[in-house]
Amino acid sequence: MKRSFALVICAAQFSFPLTASAQSMSDTSHVLSNLQQSRSATKELLSTLRTLLAKELSRGGAVGAINICADSAQTMGERIQDRHGLSIRRVSEKWRNPKNKPDTYESEQLKMLADLHAKKGLTDTLEVYGIVKEDSVQVFRYMRPILISEMCLSCHGSSEKMKDLIYSVVRSRYPNDKAVDYKAGELRGAVSVRIKIKAR
Repeated sequence: MKRSFALVICAAQFSFPLTASAQSMSDTSHVLSNLQQSRSATKELLSTLRTLLAKELSRGGAVGAINICADSAQTMGERIQDRHGLSIRRVSEKWRNPKNKPDTYESEQLKMLADLHAKKGLTDTLEVYGIVKEDSVQVFRYMRPILISEMCLSCHGSSEKMKDLIYSVVRSRYPNDKAVDYKAGELRGAVSVRIKIKAR
């Protein structure tokens, strides 16, 4: 699969920059439409997931929170995909669910986000987006980082300090789990959106 892309990085609160990649993204209105669609779907996924996790954890249900991330998040993503007409998922180099393993483009952007994080230049409002050519199809790609919060640590924190029940549930569902030993504020991964651009 041959890929080429124009890449833009900006903070979410800023408007689409018309400088570095304007020529590569000549149909700016089309890009803006895809960008707004990606932002809306990402916001919906993250806000809904955080609300569900907070409710479950407030009841002392870390095991239930695992099930939300494993099952409810996938169902939620499918519903958002259908509603917005796009592909959306969470990806990470330290994945728990193999379905969240990044593709080549996503791995490249995750590395860039990790480099920014190491330089103290990463916030969860930053966005990466561009147009990728996959074979003969142009695809709009969008990614927004996910940072580890305190409520994530009961299931993604130190494997040595994790409660035996939680650890056994994780391992029983995901024997090849990599998503542990995080600290608050670290880069967990990103929400990734794909939108096929229709020929005009």
